[in-house]
Amino acid sequence: MNAPHKPYALLPAAHPLAQKKTVTLLELSHEPMILLDAVPSRTYFMDIFTEKGYAPVVAYSSPSIEMVRCMVGQGLGFSVLVTRSRTNMTYDGELLVLLDIEDDMPASTLVMAYLRNNQPTRATRLFMDYCRTIELAPPSA
Repeated sequence: MNAPHKPYALLPAAHPLAQKKTVTLLELSHEPMILLDAVPSRTYFMDIFTEKGYAPVVAYSSPSIEMVRCMVGQGLGFSVLVTRSRTNMTYDGELLVLLDIEDDMPASTLVMAYLRNNQPTRATRLFMDYCRTIELAPPSA
């Protein structure tokens, strides 16, 4: 449905690493991590570190991306995410910094599929059309 997106580091604005232009997984592996604990995100984000030989220090986890963002904003740690919010502010008004991660890692893609013999419903087609308008789907999806 969308072009692959590379994960990024999310840090509170006051964090020392937030002053950098980019960050490495090694630098992050020494900091408390707030893990997005949803399937398949948990495995994906943990594998990013373990495949490089790092063991992230998971201090907190939440299945809610907004809770993760708020915890980061409160200075409880960093997170690695793929989904980008339209704002760098949390719900409680804290400023967040997004940094590219220098390491090579697999990108994340979102797909929508259906069986050829089971055509999508009108609601599904409308949803697919909507995804195209917000650039989540290629024109031919």
